[in-house]
Amino acid sequence: MEKTPFENKFFDQLLEETFDHQNMESRFKKEVKGEFLTEAESFIQKNKSSQIIIDYRPLSGCYRAMVKNKTIDFPKNWSVFSELDQARKSHEDFFCFLNEEDDRDHVLEILSQLLQVDIYGVILVRKEVIFMIPVLRCDQSSFFMQSTVRG
Repeated sequence: MEKTPFENKFFDQLLEETFDHQNMESRFKKEVKGEFLTEAESFIQKNKSSQIIIDYRPLSGCYRAMVKNKTIDFPKNWSVFSELDQARKSHEDFFCFLNEEDDRDHVLEILSQLLQVDIYGVILVRKEVIFMIPVLRCDQSSFFMQSTVRG
């Protein structure tokens, strides 16, 4: 069945609007992501003293962190550390903001108990070194709060 000129025009317009919307949505996501990364980098710079350095231990297959004179090992196939391990293997930078909604494996609860503070989230970064910075629940109006945790 052949389409009428009206149907052709209608479908063309529908496709054009759909793809225009997707392009706008994509641009919006890029802008938001850029703003988020800028805020995150600023937060990381301000909170260098709160960084918890993480070492990869190939013999055990774990990521090790020293927190308040306590050692904790996170298995490389567990939670967000599996994504970190993929980045390590491919020699890529890695950035992740893990918050309560995404923390299905209770990483934040474990860190909160070790640090003895209420953590809203954690920023996990792999660049030259691997580190994390806890984000404390002290001011919900600000996306990134000043961290006062000393590892």
